[in-house]
Amino acid sequence: MTLRRLSDATGISISHLELFLKGDMDDMPAAPYLRGYLSRIGKVLEFEPEIWWEHFKQAGIKSSGGKDSLPKNRFASKPISKHFWWIGVVLIVAIYFGFRFTAIFGKPILIVEYPSSEMIQVTESPVVLRGRVEYGDQVFINSESVPLDNGAWRKEIPLQPGLNAFEVKATKFLGRETISLRQIFYEPTRVSTSTVPDENAGTTEETVGQSSSTRE
Repeated sequence: MTLRRLSDATGISISHLELFLKGDMDDMPAAPYLRGYLSRIGKVLEFEPEIWWEHFKQAGIKSSGGKDSLPKNRFASKPISKHFWWIGVVLIVAIYFGFRFTAIFGKPILIVEYPSSEMIQVTESPVVLRGRVEYGDQVFINSESVPLDNGAWRKEIPLQPGLNAFEVKATKFLGRETISLRQIFYEPTRVSTSTVPDENAGTTEETVGQSSSTRE
């Protein structure tokens, strides 16, 4: 077994292997590294490294005190640091808020189903304003709260003849709001007031005339 082959088999530099051969304790690496080297060489040359470890300790190797131990494998998997856990949590929260940005920070989505256009004309009263809201907590019609049922809302409103204006507003807990304006022109149906002829009018006059002739 040449030093070159032993170096290739153990991953230990030739210069350090030469120190082993010379027994040069002053230039040898610190105790933790030396013990690791012995463990690698022992596996290749098939000897018990702990026996030689005791020999080198008695020979006066450089010690690191009570922390003398086998060096850690640089290629072994290391436990995940707590900082990485926090980074992972922050990333998950950021992704969540990214997808839920509109729902949390955006304006409510207000849909007015009736009346669907901004201005309509009707001939009957009352009317029912209705619609639905997404990402909103409350709906108001002219500052009056309207109850929500799974996002749907409706309210029956009596109309005054002429133009009736309504402000439909959806709000959310962060203060954002969406407003939609509607105008309804109410023109009641006119009732006909033409005079209907009295069929009994002629009969009455005739009866009165007959009575007068009888008295004469």
